[in-house]
Amino acid sequence: MHRASRGQAGAEFAMVVAFLFALGVMGVQFFGLGLTAAKVSHAAQEAAYVAGSSPEASTGP
Repeated sequence: MHRASRGQAGAEFAMVVAFLFALGVMGVQFFGLGLTAAKVSHAAQEAAYVAGSSPEASTGP
């Protein structure tokens, strides 16, 4: 392998590694977004359950 070929291979490897790292970070971000959406949905369900099960919560002061 010639010196120029090794340099090109190193540069291509660095670009692929950077792309895969960015892809992994995006995956973690989307997982966190989905987890947050699930938590908000569950909190809304619990709030609706509490509001529907206690008479004083739905009638007001």
